[in-house]
Amino acid sequence: MSLRGEVDRVVTELTADLGRLDGVHNNVGVTNAPSTIDSLSEAEWDRVIRTNLKGCWLVLRRSLAQMRKQMSGAIVNSASIAGTHAFRQLGPYCASKAGVIALTQVAAAENAQLGIRVNAVAPGMTAVGIGVTGLAKPPEDGPDPSRRYGAPEEVADAVCWLLSDQ
Repeated sequence: MSLRGEVDRVVTELTADLGRLDGVHNNVGVTNAPSTIDSLSEAEWDRVIRTNLKGCWLVLRRSLAQMRKQMSGAIVNSASIAGTHAFRQLGPYCASKAGVIALTQVAAAENAQLGIRVNAVAPGMTAVGIGVTGLAKPPEDGPDPSRRYGAPEEVADAVCWLLSDQ
């Protein structure tokens, strides 16, 4: 099944079971193997962009279609600090997460008057295992002056608040 087919199936089944779609955490992300832009393969670029950016768009597209019918709902997209700061050898990941931020802004602007909220969280380095498990702590030259890993629960708390009526 295609990625689009999977997204359509899940949203259709959820909506049929629950009668509506009130909140979506659009949490997708893969990183690339560290590689400079000039040595990166096209296949690796396509894999990261397809998963992180196209995957986000597909979930947004299908979820927004349902929420527009309802005239309500909330979506939180998972971006990353890598969408606003350059991390050497992570070109596709940084580009994809910058795209998620821009896509979130457009979706928010297009749907705000319909009672639909679209936001993004952009955490720094979080202790979840993708690409960070070998580091004792974030690098000194990184964008986070605390030099600590965030906890997944901290991100989850922010997502839950953004999805809530608070």
